[in-house]
Amino acid sequence: PLLVRIEPAIVPADSAAKIVLVGRAGDTYALDLDGAPRGAPQAGNGSELTFPTDPLSRTTAFTLVIRSPGGSERLLPVTVRVEDMQ
Repeated sequence: PLLVRIEPAIVPADSAAKIVLVGRAGDTYALDLDGAPRGAPQAGNGSELTFPTDPLSRTTAFTLVIRSPGGSERLLPVTVRVEDMQ
């Protein structure tokens, strides 16, 4: 199973987050928001991959798109929780 973590775990409003995972060699990973890519795809290499977000003002649902060498595609929902820390 693919383990994904959000840094920080709870994001202060109007701050950016990082979505971090260890990508499997051969697979390609991309982060989408509402069907639109958020940055360039990254090739898995067995090490950590990091996808930064823009500053977020509310809890936001992203999709991690995982493409395998054979052409199959998996979609993994990733929710970044945002709270007003004031």
